[in-house]
Amino acid sequence: MTSQQPIHNDPEFITFNYGSPQYVKNNRKDKNYDTLSNMQTGDILVFYAAFTNKHENRNDVMGGLYFFSYFIVDQAITYDYPEALDNEKRRMVANNHHFIHGYENQVIVVGNPNCSRVFNKAVPLSLRVRDAKHIKYYPSPEILNILRNDSNKSTNLSSLRRITSDEKAKTFKAYLDMNSV
Repeated sequence: MTSQQPIHNDPEFITFNYGSPQYVKNNRKDKNYDTLSNMQTGDILVFYAAFTNKHENRNDVMGGLYFFSYFIVDQAITYDYPEALDNEKRRMVANNHHFIHGYENQVIVVGNPNCSRVFNKAVPLSLRVRDAKHIKYYPSPEILNILRNDSNKSTNLSSLRRITSDEKAKTFKAYLDMNSV
């Protein structure tokens, strides 16, 4: 990587937006486009990443998937061409990587800057389990309990998932808020 390499700031945490293309290659639809374009004002878009603590004993590393931020959705903006956006929508997505580089056929979710946040402390999403060939990450019992999900499905390479119950979403947000400070 060189200093001339552009940074792909998406999600972007200054104006809280996240984008996705409608099609990625050869008219193959992106798996997240429909979910993002159907987000409503007040929905919660939560972000996670794989983290490890390099200062811990190598035999006892707490590596895994952790939540680190969420947006409270203000709106989802879809467009065929960046030039088609009015000035207000351009202002809202101006820092998004997809908009900056003139990508077509996009959805950009804009979070409410007064309600969205990046956490002070990452919140565990998963337990790390080593099987015969790989390390896999499975949702922690706390997350499964909150979402009332009895599945032990691996979260590796997961796409966007929507919590359809308002009550579950509120409980989930409260859990994140309590454990991220």
